[in-house]
Amino acid sequence: MADEVAVQGQAPEGGASKGSGKEKKHVRKSTKVIRFLEIYYGFIVLGSLAGLIVTSRDAIVYNLDTLKAFADVSFYSVAIMLFAKRMRVGRPFAIVVCCVDILFGLMNVVTGTWTIVTWLLNSLIIGVFIVYFATSKQVREVLVNDYSSDDARDVRMPKITEFAYWRNLAMYYCIFSVVGHWMEAGFCWLVSLGVVQGSVDFNNTELFRDWLYPFAIEGIGFCMCVLILYPLKTLFLRKLKNPLLALIPSFIADALVCASVELFTGLIANPTYLLWDYRPLPFNFMGQICLQNSVGFGIVSTIIVWVIYPFIERQFDKLSKAGQNILAGLIIAFFAVLVTLYMITLPTI
Repeated sequence: MADEVAVQGQAPEGGASKGSGKEKKHVRKSTKVIRFLEIYYGFIVLGSLAGLIVTSRDAIVYNLDTLKAFADVSFYSVAIMLFAKRMRVGRPFAIVVCCVDILFGLMNVVTGTWTIVTWLLNSLIIGVFIVYFATSKQVREVLVNDYSSDDARDVRMPKITEFAYWRNLAMYYCIFSVVGHWMEAGFCWLVSLGVVQGSVDFNNTELFRDWLYPFAIEGIGFCMCVLILYPLKTLFLRKLKNPLLALIPSFIADALVCASVELFTGLIANPTYLLWDYRPLPFNFMGQICLQNSVGFGIVSTIIVWVIYPFIERQFDKLSKAGQNILAGLIIAFFAVLVTLYMITLPTI
């Protein structure tokens, strides 16, 4: 009787083993489908970036096709990231991206760039992807990971040893390379009004025409505020235990660090004064730095360290981990668009 029970017990185990093997094979097949989509989206991203590289910033036409190229790089890059991490949110995100593609096509029909037949054929192909992502069991079996366990947590500043710290730093570099461009243009406007001393070249197309042109030095400056000046501010606060008392040495340190960076950069990259020339201004040193600008940099960096950076970090940390990664991915991917369009120039043969 016991042997009979044992034999009866062995059959389900063998069946379970066979069933488990079939399930593993099915999951592997599903994974191959997702891998194919990652490669397909990767080709779209690389193709869009390659097209922007060979496009001169002087000849580019800002229309729906250009905007779609920007969107393709941004959205498909995030989709690749979500697929690679097998995130459940990747399925609805891919559906939204497909719907955006259909919307772009419809806008091209309205503007006369596409015919209605072209849009219908394009929409039919995209519709297949929408149906697949919405109904496919394979997609649901592979995209299983979730961020839900990270949603409920206290808002805090990430530590330098955490991935979130460096992810955010990369995102801030991308953002403030462009925002810094706008700030520099605003400073030049003040110069043109005579509010501050200096001269302005309004024929500079990088500064006054291409408003999304990334100024790398501005992004590096913000990162230095995060890496060097914010820890100094924290140190002064801990030692002096009074925000007003800590603000004074913090500002002095900010101004000195900014002046040192500008001097070092000027000696390396601006020996002939093509980028800037402070020699006509009072209290200048070697024409690379001057008191007026050093004080201005000190004020701006102090505002960044005491107000802007902590505020952005706390607001950003209120997002779920999925939201943080998606937003950071979109910003970094869009920055790649700007770099390929504005900053990479193919050599002429």
